[in-house]
Amino acid sequence: FFGLIFMQAAADGLQGGAGSRASGDLLSRFGSLELAALSLFKVFTGGVEWEPLHNSLAEVSAFYGICFVVYVSVVVLAFMNVVAATFTLSAMRTMSAKGAEDAAGASREVTKMMQDFGCLQNGDTVQLED
Repeated sequence: FFGLIFMQAAADGLQGGAGSRASGDLLSRFGSLELAALSLFKVFTGGVEWEPLHNSLAEVSAFYGICFVVYVSVVVLAFMNVVAATFTLSAMRTMSAKGAEDAAGASREVTKMMQDFGCLQNGDTVQLED
């Protein structure tokens, strides 16, 4: 979606007579769908600085500059969300497993203590409820 918008920006830059440097930069970065996808991937992964691309797009139209900032924001926030969710899931699994081990250990300790005091007979056990 964003690749198509920025391809249109490159075409508008050529037709509208944006600065030769800006239109050349846009054409080399967004001249085809393949180049646009590659450029957007490079922006996300840090392979290319995004400020010069933003400046070239904004020179054609403020709309394209805003779209580029929205793209960067959405991609960065989505990536941060995935990282945070992965970390949270891992932490929850670790705590859940540890909690189950702690509960089982506590149940064994209480059962042993009650057997030692003679409260339980014939293999009775104590169960902890959630």
